[in-house]
Amino acid sequence: MMDVFLTWWPILLVIVQCILAWVLWSMRQQFVTHDAFEAFKETHTKAHDGITADFAEGRRMFSEITTELKHLPTRRDIEDLKETLHTVDKGVIRMSGHIREVAARLGAVEKPVDQLMGRALDGDN
Repeated sequence: MMDVFLTWWPILLVIVQCILAWVLWSMRQQFVTHDAFEAFKETHTKAHDGITADFAEGRRMFSEITTELKHLPTRRDIEDLKETLHTVDKGVIRMSGHIREVAARLGAVEKPVDQLMGRALDGDN
């Protein structure tokens, strides 16, 4: 057995070295190098800073919008305004009816007054 081992040991050594080389190559493919990690970290940090700035800008804009919305009427305010306008509209319709009635009466009075004025002016000539 020892004779066989001594005869084949260079070939076995080459096979073991090839397997070791393949394992090391696989590990290198699996794990990242320090330089590649630093490059990724730098890129990630820049992107993260940009996102943080965008987030801060969004928060500022949201704050402005919230401030502006505080000045706007609420749904209840608008409903109250609709009710008030409806009441005013009813009053305007009622007043319009009264105005038509007064206009009709005025027309009834205006016609005889115009006739009397016409007679008076004709009589003065």
